[in-house]
Amino acid sequence: MRLVKITLAVSAVVTACAVLGVAAGYLHSRTLQTPPTIDGTEVLSDPIHLGEPFQLQVTSTSPWRYGRPKEIEFEPPDGIDVLRSDEIITLRKLGFGTWTWTRALTLQVYDFGPYTDLTADILFHPHGADDVHRVTAVLPDITITPKVPDKTNVIHTADELSDDYLKGDGAVSRWWLLVPLLVLVAVACGYMVFRRSRGAAHAPPPPPWTVAETALYDLEDRLPLDAETVFVELTDITRRYIEAAYQLPATERTTPEFLRELNREKSRLGTDQRLMLADFLSAADMVKFARLDASESQIRDAIGKAKRFISESAAPLITAAKLGDAAIREKD
Repeated sequence: MRLVKITLAVSAVVTACAVLGVAAGYLHSRTLQTPPTIDGTEVLSDPIHLGEPFQLQVTSTSPWRYGRPKEIEFEPPDGIDVLRSDEIITLRKLGFGTWTWTRALTLQVYDFGPYTDLTADILFHPHGADDVHRVTAVLPDITITPKVPDKTNVIHTADELSDDYLKGDGAVSRWWLLVPLLVLVAVACGYMVFRRSRGAAHAPPPPPWTVAETALYDLEDRLPLDAETVFVELTDITRRYIEAAYQLPATERTTPEFLRELNREKSRLGTDQRLMLADFLSAADMVKFARLDASESQIRDAIGKAKRFISESAAPLITAAKLGDAAIREKD
């Protein structure tokens, strides 16, 4: 019985000390004039690839009276989407009158950047006050690393030759009778290929708009396909057409670099055509890199816009080609 009384007394003393400690810490936090501070920021994913979510972590220390950080306000630049800003909050350290919290932003990039000079506001709501306290955090630079596919070298070997095949000298020897026939077939095939290559060499290559329109109709005939496959082929067809028709380096550049080249003063594309192309390529990048989906009607509409762009942009080129042919005939 005496042991029980001693245990209860000790428990009461410990509880009282804990309550007094919390109360003292809270009163101490109310007397602190120190505002919340940012302890550090960190990118949790390394490397960062296009279209893959990653987290950016912000750690802050504040007096108890400010409570835990409520939210993060972040204005993303072009090329970054905010997926979640309120899902992760962790108490990292509890001190006398202060505590340290960590919040995380979940982001996704769909352009190579670069992304520098980024900031975010951490919002605190002090107890008993109506105003909101903001602390600005300087975020680390975000660097995008291209994703390189894994390469696996596989060596394939033929099946082992059977003993019957190796010992069948009489059966193998009869195959030499086919050698003259195979030689004649090879000569005939070579002659046909030679004739066709000579004919193809004299025929002028089709113009870029014809090649592009043929590729678009072929892509449309192969529907339905998944959205990523369609938009990858659509952008390749459009870029090859512009590179061939306007002598612009389109296939080896990112969309922002390519659009900056088109917006120069010497661009031969009209304003409406450049705006149409910018909207089309930006929508295609969202499907290819941000993994957005598209319905079959949206896919067919995108193919129709590509056809219209090629038709409208090729019209002055076709007119110029006809005038050049007429001038050559007049000289002859």
